[in-house]
Amino acid sequence: MNIFRNLFGQKNQSNQPSDPIFPGESFSISKVTFPDGWGLATFNTKYDKYPNKLFFPWHVLIELEIVEKNDNGHPVETEAEKLAKLEEDILTFLKSKHTVHFLGRVTRNGFRDLLYYIDKPNFIQDEVNTFCDNVMKERPINFGMENDPKWSAVSGFIKEIRHLTSGLLQGWLDIGAMVILSLLCFIWAGQTSLGFCLLTCTFISLISSGSGQDEQ
Repeated sequence: MNIFRNLFGQKNQSNQPSDPIFPGESFSISKVTFPDGWGLATFNTKYDKYPNKLFFPWHVLIELEIVEKNDNGHPVETEAEKLAKLEEDILTFLKSKHTVHFLGRVTRNGFRDLLYYIDKPNFIQDEVNTFCDNVMKERPINFGMENDPKWSAVSGFIKEIRHLTSGLLQGWLDIGAMVILSLLCFIWAGQTSLGFCLLTCTFISLISSGSGQDEQ
């Protein structure tokens, strides 16, 4: 039935999210600059252009303090393991009463932020307090929630990572095209012309790269 709706442009009248509810996983990492240093943002780019945002409008932001950290304020190996385990516990806690979408995490100087979207808040305050109190036996935690139906809180990160990923892919495509063209020239002109072919292809690649920068 959904296929026919899509073919003939009919809208979903059931007020239900379209399939798939969970778009899959494709995590990308980018370096982010903050006033107090640099950080790493890891986001699931499968949520770029996600069509069901309105059905999961509540943004949950959880800030965890990094206790054991290096000079950059990022977790050392043992601390990273503790944070990974705590992240699993948080997801389990949220899933106990919600449909949960995990968008990603940001690791910065002294803190790690976890970003989720859920359908609607079903916890009572005492449940949140009890969970946070247990976490605070090991480290400080801030638990925040706001209505964000357009997912504005994460849109900038996803677009930036998409831009970086597409730029990296284009770079590899340019290199691949140069290698293939070099091999074709080598086969056609013979070994003695290989150096000339490589130089020519490099020149073509530089021109292509420059054109791409001008368009941006």
